[in-house]
Amino acid sequence: MKLNLKDIFNSAKGVEEVNPNSIKEGFQKIYNDIPVLDTETVYGIVSLSCAHCIELIPELTKLSHFENFVLITDGDENDNQAIIQELNLKFPIISYTKPLSQLGIIHTPTCVRVDKQGAYVASEFTKDIEQVIEFLQHSGS
Repeated sequence: MKLNLKDIFNSAKGVEEVNPNSIKEGFQKIYNDIPVLDTETVYGIVSLSCAHCIELIPELTKLSHFENFVLITDGDENDNQAIIQELNLKFPIISYTKPLSQLGIIHTPTCVRVDKQGAYVASEFTKDIEQVIEFLQHSGS
């Protein structure tokens, strides 16, 4: 069965109540589920039920020259594969299907920068592609 982005967004989960944890503490929990790269990395975190994220996702094709970007979605692997295939994205996309509030993420889309040891460096709400690119340009890429 072939999925398309419209189907994914239409079936997205509702907005959850968020417990505002510290991103620095919360994001460290992700490393049990997502590997740490051996370079400074920017993780772009999106929710498939977020209007800003839905607008941003097709624009992520402009990030193909950044080698240190990883997208994290709250979709499942089928959703991510549909996004990769439809948009021909080259960077990794990882599912994190637990509540994003467990990572301390209050708003999406958010970018989080970690150093090569996986330690939190910075984070920012990045509602459009220009903000994502600016955040990436201030990283080690």
